[in-house]
Amino acid sequence: DHRHRVLVAAAKNVKVWFIKVRKIKAIYHTLNMFNLDVTQKCLIAECWCPVADLDRIQQALRRGTERSGSSVPSILNRMNTKQVPPTYNRGNKFTQGFQNIVDAYGVASYREVNP
Repeated sequence: DHRHRVLVAAAKNVKVWFIKVRKIKAIYHTLNMFNLDVTQKCLIAECWCPVADLDRIQQALRRGTERSGSSVPSILNRMNTKQVPPTYNRGNKFTQGFQNIVDAYGVASYREVNP
């Protein structure tokens, strides 16, 4: 009888647990792509992001630092490169479905008009 109650209680939470595990796995997958600095106290990552979003990213990093209670602030540096950036088409809920169809046929090059 006790075992049955425990299993019923656990069954109610299984979907929530699966979602939490997926989120945690995604976080660890992303963190595993980072590099450690020479002191092995900081994580270093490089990524592409739209220049227009730099302020929003900086604010998100600041909020993350505050919420985590970290004493070490996150640092965001813009780097110059000769590499061609990846294509990024800003969309919304309405246009995203159409963008997926266009992308199925091919992705435009950087600074190329998006059909």
